[in-house]
Amino acid sequence: MKKIIPILLAGIFILSGLGAIGSREANVSLSNFNKELYTAKFNNPPTQPIIEGPSIGAVNWTYCFTITSQDPEDDNIYYYVDWGDGTVEDWLGPYNSGQVVTVCHNYTKPGYYSIIVKAKDDTGDESEWSDPFEITIVENKVPLEPEINGPKKGTAGKSYDWTFEAIDPDGDEMEFFICWGGTCAGAWYGPFASGEVFTLGYSYMIEGTFTIICMPRDIYGVEGPTASFEVIMPKNKAIEYQFFGYLLNHLNLFPLLRLLLQRLEH
Repeated sequence: MKKIIPILLAGIFILSGLGAIGSREANVSLSNFNKELYTAKFNNPPTQPIIEGPSIGAVNWTYCFTITSQDPEDDNIYYYVDWGDGTVEDWLGPYNSGQVVTVCHNYTKPGYYSIIVKAKDDTGDESEWSDPFEITIVENKVPLEPEINGPKKGTAGKSYDWTFEAIDPDGDEMEFFICWGGTCAGAWYGPFASGEVFTLGYSYMIEGTFTIICMPRDIYGVEGPTASFEVIMPKNKAIEYQFFGYLLNHLNLFPLLRLLLQRLEH
């Protein structure tokens, strides 16, 4: 009997430990179950995506579009893009909720295409499909290299005129990106008819050598080759003489310069 009692106590102890472990595992499993149940019950899918971009384009030219969606719980978002030509982008991401995402595509055949997008969050809940975004793709030829004509040399501070012209093989209107060189960021001008000659004036305020560049772009966004035109603006001697004349006539305003000239005289 004395031997049986310790064995029974040891058995009870072991069973109690296993019961506690099982209880903890049950609690963890129940906690995970409750979390999944809560997520399944209260999580909301992202909002219907919005697509923006060009509505007309040309074959074999890359066009970019923006898509956005909001997630009510601020979860990360993934996007599925159907380009309407048999190709898709399979769940791009993750992206922040509300982030503007840019996606680009190249259509190889002319036609009418409907782009649709769907969003999903981290839990896999999917939004509705976006409203179809329609784009028309046409056959198109690249504009030819433009011509630039005007003075190749001038004087800094004076305004000069240059002319620009380009031909579009399809007869489309064009815009022209023109940069005057130096620190110029450039700007678009137009639209102008194919073959139309237009004139722009510009003043270089400092001396130096500058390169004017011009690039055409047709109504489908297709850009042609870039032309360049070099311009030299040497120093304006008249301005220099006027400046030094002013200094000599107003030495009282520049005591250090007056002192220097007096020392040079001796």
